[in-house]
Amino acid sequence: MPFIHPAIFWTGLAAVAVPILIHLLNRRRFRLRDWAAMQFIRQALRRHRRRLQIEQLILLALRCLIIALLAAALARFTGCGSLALLPSAEVGRTTIFVLDDSVSMGQKLGPTTAFDLATADLAEQLDLLPDGETVAIRRTSDRDDSPLFAMNFVTDRTSLVTKLQTLQPSDGRADLAAALGWAQQLLSDQSGAKRLVLLGDFRQVDLQSDRVGAVRQAVASLTDAEVDVIVMDYGRLAQANLTITSLKLVDRFVIASSEARVAVTVRNNGAETARDAPVRITLRLPADGDEQATIDLQLPVQTIASIEPGGSRRIEFDVTFLSLIHI
Repeated sequence: MPFIHPAIFWTGLAAVAVPILIHLLNRRRFRLRDWAAMQFIRQALRRHRRRLQIEQLILLALRCLIIALLAAALARFTGCGSLALLPSAEVGRTTIFVLDDSVSMGQKLGPTTAFDLATADLAEQLDLLPDGETVAIRRTSDRDDSPLFAMNFVTDRTSLVTKLQTLQPSDGRADLAAALGWAQQLLSDQSGAKRLVLLGDFRQVDLQSDRVGAVRQAVASLTDAEVDVIVMDYGRLAQANLTITSLKLVDRFVIASSEARVAVTVRNNGAETARDAPVRITLRLPADGDEQATIDLQLPVQTIASIEPGGSRRIEFDVTFLSLIHI
């Protein structure tokens, strides 16, 4: 049955009989009383009877058609096969959400973060979706074969919203080109209306020259395929923006259970000079005897006196590795 709510359609179809019943009741015979002035009216009605009957039948057909169309609209007609007699902007639509969970989305915006705002807006969008809409959700850190929510109908919105509220930004940068390519491949197999919603901060580092070409090409291909691309930007100009650009061993050789030096380079991407900036490093290392288990090694906090805008500073930490690892 090409209706999301067939019961409503059949109820509305039964209501088509109401105008017909009214028409038949209005045609029942009344007691006739002849009086002089009525003779002139009867003669006029005889001359125009056929035209009046046609007009009444047309009005009856229009009333029935209006009720039938209203029933189909309320029952949310989805079409027959590949043809949709009553196309809808909501029914049968496919929406893909791409959520930027890069480290920069953890930027503080008052009492909350950019990532929290994005996930809250995504949850609100899910709550507004109609039941017949196909949805997929992918974080920029997800692999193509394991998105956050695979292409399907949303049957349990509460559980999905709860899952969104537990998400945290990753420790990497956003690969928008890969996420857009994944979305393009999924949408190419879908029919009907298509929509892509991007939620992120769209930092300059995510759109560097080696990536921006692929992003532009993917967006152009999506728009050519009549996909509505919606961008929700949560980026804010950060006055203080420090990043670790490199982490490497200073010593050429490292001996287990012996002290080694690790060099860290910090860059100031902000617009102001950073002063007395604390550097906290946590190394996640494999545990002895268990390839799956890990341990977190907290390095001593060091403070950089100042870093000019666009400048970098290198500091070194003393670390003792209990086993051989690769950095």
